[in-house]
Order: sequence, then C-alpha cells, then structure tokens
Amino acid sequence: MDQSTIDRSWMYAKNLERHSTEYRKGVINFMNAAEEDRIRRNSDYMCCPCADCKNENMFDSGEDVHGHLIQRGFMEGYTCWVKHGEQESGSGAAADRSGAHNQEDENEHDMFIPSPLGGEMVDVDHDLLQDMLRDVEDPAQNERDGMKFSRLVSDSETPLYAGCKAKHTKLSVTLDLMKLKASSGWTDKSFTDLLGILKAMLPVENTLPETTYEAKQVLCPLGLEVRRIHACPNDCILYHKQYSDLDACPICKASLYKRKKSADEGNKSKRGGPAKVVWYLPIIDRFKRIFANPNEAKLVHWHATERRNDGPRQPGNDIDVFLEPVIDDLEILWKEGVETWDAYGQENFKLRVLLFCTINDYPALGNLSGQTIKGKKACSDCKEHTRSRWLPLRHTFRRKKKIFNGKRELQPAPKDLSGDEVHNMVKDISNEFGKKRKRSKTKEKGMWKKKSIFWRLPYWKDLDVRHCIDLMHVEKNVCESLVGLMLNIPGKTKDGLNARLDLQDMNIRRELQPIRDAETGKVYLPPACHTLSKDEKIAMLSCLKDIKVPSGYSARISKYVKLDDLKLVGMKSHDCHVLITQILPVVIRGILPPKVRHTIQRLCAFFNAIGQKVIDPEDLDGLQTDIVNTLCHLEMFFSLSFFDIMVHLPVHLVKQTKLCGPAFLREMWPFERYMGVLKSYVRNRAKPKGSIIEGYTTEEAIEFCVNYMSDPDPIGVPASRHEGRLSGVGTIGRKRIRPDQASYAQAHYAVLQHMAEVGPYFEEHLAKIRDENLGRSDAWINREHNSRFNEWFKNRVTMSTDVPNEAVQLLGMGPSWTIDTWQGYDINGYTFYTIKQDDKSTVQNSSVRIDAFQDQVGSNTYYGRIEEIWELNYVKFKVPLFRCRWVNPRTGVKADKEGFTLVDLSKVGYADEPFVLAKQVEQIFYIKDHSNKKMHIVRDGKRRIVGIDNVVDEEEYNHNLHVRPHIDLDDDP
Repeated sequence: MDQSTIDRSWMYAKNLERHSTEYRKGVINFMNAAEEDRIRRNSDYMCCPCADCKNENMFDSGEDVHGHLIQRGFMEGYTCWVKHGEQESGSGAAADRSGAHNQEDENEHDMFIPSPLGGEMVDVDHDLLQDMLRDVEDPAQNERDGMKFSRLVSDSETPLYAGCKAKHTKLSVTLDLMKLKASSGWTDKSFTDLLGILKAMLPVENTLPETTYEAKQVLCPLGLEVRRIHACPNDCILYHKQYSDLDACPICKASLYKRKKSADEGNKSKRGGPAKVVWYLPIIDRFKRIFANPNEAKLVHWHATERRNDGPRQPGNDIDVFLEPVIDDLEILWKEGVETWDAYGQENFKLRVLLFCTINDYPALGNLSGQTIKGKKACSDCKEHTRSRWLPLRHTFRRKKKIFNGKRELQPAPKDLSGDEVHNMVKDISNEFGKKRKRSKTKEKGMWKKKSIFWRLPYWKDLDVRHCIDLMHVEKNVCESLVGLMLNIPGKTKDGLNARLDLQDMNIRRELQPIRDAETGKVYLPPACHTLSKDEKIAMLSCLKDIKVPSGYSARISKYVKLDDLKLVGMKSHDCHVLITQILPVVIRGILPPKVRHTIQRLCAFFNAIGQKVIDPEDLDGLQTDIVNTLCHLEMFFSLSFFDIMVHLPVHLVKQTKLCGPAFLREMWPFERYMGVLKSYVRNRAKPKGSIIEGYTTEEAIEFCVNYMSDPDPIGVPASRHEGRLSGVGTIGRKRIRPDQASYAQAHYAVLQHMAEVGPYFEEHLAKIRDENLGRSDAWINREHNSRFNEWFKNRVTMSTDVPNEAVQLLGMGPSWTIDTWQGYDINGYTFYTIKQDDKSTVQNSSVRIDAFQDQVGSNTYYGRIEEIWELNYVKFKVPLFRCRWVNPRTGVKADKEGFTLVDLSKVGYADEPFVLAKQVEQIFYIKDHSNKKMHIVRDGKRRIVGIDNVVDEEEYNHNLHVRPHIDLDDDP
C-alpha cells in the first residue's frame, strides 16, 4: 500500500491532545509495527522516533519508546516509518509530510537508487553501513556463509550499549577501531590492550569485542577467500587438481610433509606439517568486489566513459608451478566470464578480464617468458638477432670497422615477430619443473628455457607486447654503469683489465690496449676519452655534494657522495632516476671531451623524454632515431664490455611506448613500494608468509568498508602535506612588521594589477594619463601610471557615484599597515622558503620563475630568489606576495649550445618591481656550474597536486593560475 495515502495527522497532536484516544491508539499501532519489524530483523533493539531521540537512540525495551512518544511526541516529518519496517514511497510521501512542491519530490527521489538485491529504494546519502551490507551480500553464498552474513547484519543493528546513538553499533565501532589499527600499524597485543581499556570505560552491558581476535571475527564475513595450497619443496608441482590426493611428489618423490625426528624412524604417522605452502588470493572474487562498491565501480567506468581522447631459494624458472591457480582463474574470466553486479551502473554484466602485460624487472621477465636473458640472445624483443643493427641501411657507420668492433654491419634491423611466430617457436617445448631434476651437462644452445604458462591464455599470442621492459630498472642499471665507468669505481667500472684484453684479442683500438712493462711485469692501461683525472672526479663529486633540491623532489644527493673515496654509494632506484634525467647532464659540464659529454647528455635527455607522463606521438620516431644514434656514438667511445643487455634495451622503449602508452603506467615504482608495505605486515618472523596474508586480508576487509564510513581516508596512503593548502598558508617563521611607505605602495600595486576586478580601472587611468599628456612616450606613460595609480584608485572608489562591489571597495582602501611575514609558505603544491631560511636548511625552496604574458608580445620568463614572504590583509581576504631578487634578463640570463638555461644571480634587475603574487610563480632550483663559477643552471621543480583539493587536471590548474583571479569574499581572512 502506498504510504502517502495514509492519514497520519494524528502523529503531530499538540501537548494536550497526546492523551486523546486517537493519539494513543495510533502510538499502539506504531509500536505493533515496530515490534514486527524488530522480530523480522531478528534484533533486540528498536530506534526511538521521539522528538528528542530522532531515531538516533536505540532501546531494548518497547516500553521506553512508548513512554517517549507519549511524553515528547514524534520527530518532525516522520510520516513514513522507514526505520520501522516501511519502505519510502518514490512519489508522494515526501510531499505529504512537508508540503513540498513536485520539483522537490523529484530532487529527493534522485537521492535514491534501486538496491541490487531487491526492489526497495536505498538512500545513498545516509545509512552507509546498510549500503555496505547490501553491496557485500552474495545471493549465491552457501549456508555457512549465509550464517556469517546474518551475524554481520545483526552486529550492524546491535547498539554498542543500551541508550547509545543509533550510529554507534557493534559493527560500526569495530570498523572504526580496526581502521585506526590498520592505518597506525598497531600490533595485535597493543590493540587488545586498548580494547580492554575501552571496554572497562563503557557501561557494563556493552558489546565491544574484548580481543583483536574477536574484532576480526566481527569482520570475518567481509573478508574474501584465501586458498592454502601445498607445494612440492623442490617446486615440481602443486598438490591440487589431479595431485590433490597425493602424499609425495610424482616427479622427485619428495614427501608432502615435514618428517619429525623420532626414535622410531619407521613410524610414518609422525609426519609434521606441509613442507611448502603457497598462499593464493583468488582474483575472481576480488574483481567482483571492485564492482560491488559504487565508488570503486565508478572509477573502473572512467576509462571507457570519461577518459579524454588524447635469491637462491626463489622459484626462478619454476615460477609457472605457482602461477597455475592464477592462470586457471584468468582462463575462466576470459572464456566463460563471471556474473557480476555493477553497483555504479546498476546492472548485472558478464565480467571478463584480459591480462594486458606483465610488469617486472628483467630477470623476472626471463622467468615468466621462458626466454634466455643472458649471452648473445638476451634481448626479449630481438630474440635470436640481438645485435646493433638499427641504423638506416645506408648509414655511414655501418661500413666503419675501426671505430667499432672491427666488422662491417650490413644486415637490416631484426623484424618484429608476431605472437603466432613466437608461439610456433615454443609450442613443442616440454617443461620439466623442480629443483632436483637432472640437467643436461652440455650447455643449452637454444634461446628458450621453457614454454611459458601464459601461452595457455587464448589471447596471449594476439598481444603485441606480452612482457614490458621496466624503465625504472633500465635507468638504474644504465646510471650505475655510467657513474662506475666515469669514476672508475672498483667493482662497478666496465673498463678494467679484462675489457682491455678483449680489445687486444679483437685487434681493435690499439691505443687502448694494455701495455705490460717488460722489467716489472706491471700492466699499464692507457686512459680512454671517458677517463677522468683525479681533479675532474673531485670537481664532479663536489658539484654533486653542493646540490640542494626542493622539498619532496628527491633524497639528498649529497649524502651518497664520498669525496675521500671518489665514488657514489648507496643510491636507490629513484636517486638514479633523478641523477640520470636531471643532474648528471649538468655535473659533467666541462670535464669531458665535448663529443663524449654531448653523447652522454643525449642519452640522459632520452631517458628524461621517454619517462614523461605526456608524450606527443609525433615525437616518438625522432626519439627512436636519437637513441639509435646515441648508442652508436657511445660504442665509439666506451669499452665493448659496457654494452650489456641493459644498455641495449632502450632501443625498444619507444616501440613499447607506441603500443602500451607512457612508461609511467607500467613501471615498477608502485610494486616496489608495496613490497615494503607487505614486509611491514610481518609480526611473527618464524612465519612471515602467514603474517603477510593475515595482515593483507584484514586490511582488505577494512579498506572495503572505508568508502562507506564518514571518514573515507584510505588506509596506508599518507595525506599530502599540501592538502587544504593549495590556496596558501604560512608554515614557519611568522613575524609582524610595519613596512616603509615605498615598499607598502609597491606591494599594494602588485596586488591591484593582477586582480580582475581592477582591470577596468587600469584601462581608465591609462587613458586619462594619455589624454592629459599627449606626445609622451609609452614608457613615460607607464611609469606615471605605476606611481599614481594607487592614490587615484582609492579616490576613484571612495568618491564614485556608482556603488562598486565590496571587493573593489576593500582593494581601494588598501591593506593593513601591519603585515604578516613568513620564512616558509605552502601554496600551489609547492613549499617555498626565503633565502635566509634556505641557508639554514638542507633543501633549496627559495628559487622561483614566473612567466609574464603580454598581449602581442608573448611571454617573458623571469628568474629570481625569494627574499621576503608577505601576507597582505584586506580585512575580508588575504593575498600572499613574494618579494624577490630578480635576475636581469638581458645581462644575467642566457641559453648555451647544450640547451641549458644559465643565470648569473649577481646581475640584479627590476629593483622597483620586487613583488609578485605567490600563486603565479613556479618553483625551480639552481645548480652551480663548475665550468663557470659565476653562473647557475636552471632545473625545473616538480609537484604532485592531482587528487589534492579536488584537482583532477594539473594542466587546467596551471592555466587558471595565469588568469587574473577574482576575489572570493566567502573565504575567511
């Protein structure tokens, strides 16, 4: 029956009328309906809808609710008893209880969506916990799982204690506490101690779990399946499917179990636990869980609907044994699909999943693909033809023998093999897995070690790229080889005695072949063109030692420099990335022959370009030509031993970018970081794998609940320090000053000339000066305008007959003479310091650049450093300004032939215009040019603002910075 047709005007009787027969009879009918609903829900509690409780308090006694309703009456607008068993009508209920218009009914109706498990309407803005229960319920679950889910529903309705607010249920409080445990990394023991303290503080009849184990049992139905599969200790098989009933490996005969030592060796019953266990987290249920949450499902829809068009114990080659459960699920997800409910699209669909490619380092790529990654056939793309044959056929280098390896190269570049061609190469290979299988004593000559298990996937041979080359590891290995070669670091250099003897055996580059002293027997290695003298090494390392980068840019490079030993030690992957893309091209200036230096700089420029998040497809062919020529030039200068497989792999990066998109989407950065997260889950070091699974599955259940909680911050993802600070906030060194009149006028004028509200007044004042001073030059007009505008604008606003808006009035009055200054300021995702603060810190945050756009002229770029940070107070809003020491662009800025921008910080200009809006500057940093002590080289800073304060497009955000801002008086000053 439509609840909107029921007359419930009796519910809102006046105080004297609550004792009437009609009101009392209505309350009795309500209590009967509420009691039936409580029985149907199998709950001991019911919400109280009185005018004071408003369905926020729950009672285990119907008499308490009845008494409240007689004494206090019903809460306003509760004519449809949605908390007591009735369903919200989609048409007229809202109008009946509030007298709203039809348009309001439609808007309220839009707040509800159909439930995937029934026909009732579900409020998406309230009762988030009930939404979670609806999304996690599986109609196909078995009886045991159904009982767990029923218990979860009961816990969601059980109040923490009698009389508490309705939102504080056993489930909701447990979720909040478990989220805090996961995000803070508490141990189980400390969490149990906390639960004990909280339980003692609450009323006696509370339902809070007493231990961590009990808390996890509350969330048990939210967890997904974890399969524990026994494995052969020698990695031959998994004990599942056809091997599930065996007690010993059919290949190596090793026992499934660990044998316990005993006096009676013949007693086979004392067999202990399994020798090896594989923990598998089935992917099908986890894919379905993604679509069960409307927020997560919306993100999955984005790509299709909203994307803009523009060790010794490792498995090694036996990894296929452990991948078998994953491949089984992937086959099901592709061939058959899985019926899945899309909570965002509000429909059921057949979920199918395609494995796009694998992302791993190069040794793992060999283990997964089954291809040899050592020797002459080490390249995963070239296959049998791993040679330097990428130059055009008529290139002059192809016929030059002396400067290369002594041979002409006349063959064309190897052609790309299709998936079918590769499959034909491996289809007849038979696999034998296990550590104890008998291996052939003769060296394997083929390029394939096995037929990869991935060929079981029907679409695998149709993929253009099956295993991606990881740019992160390529950069790291090439960087370490370059640095080791130039600094001649023992154990790292590729130009040792053996490399020189190779030249002697090949009878090439006689000037570099080793020279043996006939008398002493000592061997002398002539210096190569890339060999650095001691002074050059000191100059290079000193430059690195003095580098200071902005906050959040990278680790301190200086801490890896060992001047006493003349080497770099301890660099991580990201340090190598920053070094080879940004810093190495600078620090080698002036210390190598130009041809060698320029070739290394071109290699660094390639890595910088191919690693960008946005790449113009039209530039890719040029990048391919550059990297081929660069590697050929390196062959002319470096020892042949330098050119291992890692130096060859950059040739294929452009092709993979064309086929798979920018490299940042398939690098190992996130996976390497996540390995550290998994390691942090280990609490029991005797059982590390079990600890990781326990920590992961618990956090997995909690993360599913996060989007349904009032505080949806993700677990394990640290909040950016710039959250809520993009518009600007002072951080350190606050001090109040009263400036001189000239500085005050300069700062105020800098604000006025950039505000959109003041633009018309600027045009009016300029026109007035031109009319009064006919024949004057534009330069004179501009100077006069700058000096007189502040006072004219103030008089114009205060004496105007037309009433300006409030923002213009406040700007005309000028800022307070008492000005807040700061030593540190966060704005636009950057952290800025003054020069004084920079000198005391290990970072460089005071260097800035601004692009000034002018009509019909284009843009001019200005470089400088921050001397002071001012915050002008205009009563209802504040404007941050930077007082900078600008470099004169005519005498202090130049670009050299190598493409670097150099500035002379001693050439100061624009002393009469020192102020600039803080919101319009970009952060950079300077590196001292050791080849010219007066100059500094400009390097761009970086920031990460996507996802902060609802920023979704950094390019659009940057564009808005160069538009004259409007004043928002709704912001607090």
